[in-house]
Amino acid sequence: MTDDVERYLHLPYKTRILTDECDGELCYIGLHPELPGCMAQGFTPQEALANLDEARRDYIAALLDEGIEVPRPEVTPMAPSFEIIYPRAIRHVQCGITRAVQFQPAA
Repeated sequence: MTDDVERYLHLPYKTRILTDECDGELCYIGLHPELPGCMAQGFTPQEALANLDEARRDYIAALLDEGIEVPRPEVTPMAPSFEIIYPRAIRHVQCGITRAVQFQPAA
């Protein structure tokens, strides 16, 4: 089964990073829209991504253990595979950042 999990981990799932508030501080939530309920938090975008990698592994392993089909990523030409979404109040701060992070995260 480990081989099956590894195979899914290398598929190009979309990644979205959202901002949130955790104990009164800005934090980030990473999620894969194509894997419902697969998400993780972190106090930086990098921490959220690292936690999301672990959550994705556990999520896929759990589906395979239960015999549930793992959703496949949607492949859409020219669609970003990675997004950071900030609330309107702080978008002006990150205008240059979102253009810089339109990349496929390393698996």
